[in-house]
Amino acid sequence: MFNLYNAGTTLKNKYFYCSKTDSKIYIFEYVISGKGSIICGGKLYPVEAGNFYIVPKERTYEYFTDADDPYERMWFYGEGKLFDMLYNLCFNDIDVAVSKGDYTCIIGKLFDIFTDYTASSDIELSKLFTELFITAKQLQTQNYQIHDKNVKNKASKIKNYICTHFDEKFDLASMAEKFDTTKNQIIIDFKRAYGTTPYVFSTMYKLDMAEEMLKRGLTNKEIADQLGYCDEKHLSRLFIKHKKTYPKLVKQRYNK
Repeated sequence: MFNLYNAGTTLKNKYFYCSKTDSKIYIFEYVISGKGSIICGGKLYPVEAGNFYIVPKERTYEYFTDADDPYERMWFYGEGKLFDMLYNLCFNDIDVAVSKGDYTCIIGKLFDIFTDYTASSDIELSKLFTELFITAKQLQTQNYQIHDKNVKNKASKIKNYICTHFDEKFDLASMAEKFDTTKNQIIIDFKRAYGTTPYVFSTMYKLDMAEEMLKRGLTNKEIADQLGYCDEKHLSRLFIKHKKTYPKLVKQRYNK
C-alpha cells in the first residue's frame, strides 16, 4: 500500500534549497530547530522548530531554509495508496499540511523501523503513519483554534480602539505601532475576525454616528469636526457613497 524511498536528517545549512515540479511523492518533514519556508500553490508557508509538515504528491513547490537561522530536519519520502487515503481523509485538498507539536517519539520510531527493515515492518510502519496523520490533524485543529482565539482577541482590541478614537483621523500606521504589529497583519486579523477591513469598519461606524447626529439636527460641519474629518465635503462624499443618500435628506426627514 505504500513505498518509502528514503529517510534522513538535514543538518543546518544556510544555503539549503530544493524544488519539485508535479512531484510524484509525499514529503514528511519534522523541523528540529531553526526555521524556513515552503512555497506551494502560490502561498508561503513559514515553518519553524516543532513544525511537522506534509507536502502531498502532484504539487509544484520549493522550500528553503532561513539563512540567519538554518533549520535542521528529519524527513521521509514515499508514495502509495495508504498515504493517498490518509491525506484525503485528514487534509482533503490542502496544498501543505502544517502542524506544531512534539513529534520526536513517533518520528524516532519510524526512523528506527526504517533503518532496521524486516518483512514485518510494513505493518508497523502502516500503524505509525496512520498515527502520524491523525496526530498531525488533531494538532493542526488545536493550533488553528488557538490561533483563531488570538486573532479574535487582537482584532477585538483594534475594534475597541477604533470605536473609542472615532474623533481622530484613521491612521493604520499609528495603530500598528501601538499594538506592536504591522499594518498588513492588522488588516488580515481584522478581516478574518469581522469580515471587513479596519478602515471600512471605522468609516461605517463614523457614518452611523453621523446619521444619528443628523437626526438630532447637527450641521455637517459640526459632525465633521466631532468625527475627525477634515471638512464637511469629505464627510458628505463618504455619506453619499456608503449610505446611498444625502446628509441633507436625512436631516430634513427628521427635522421637519
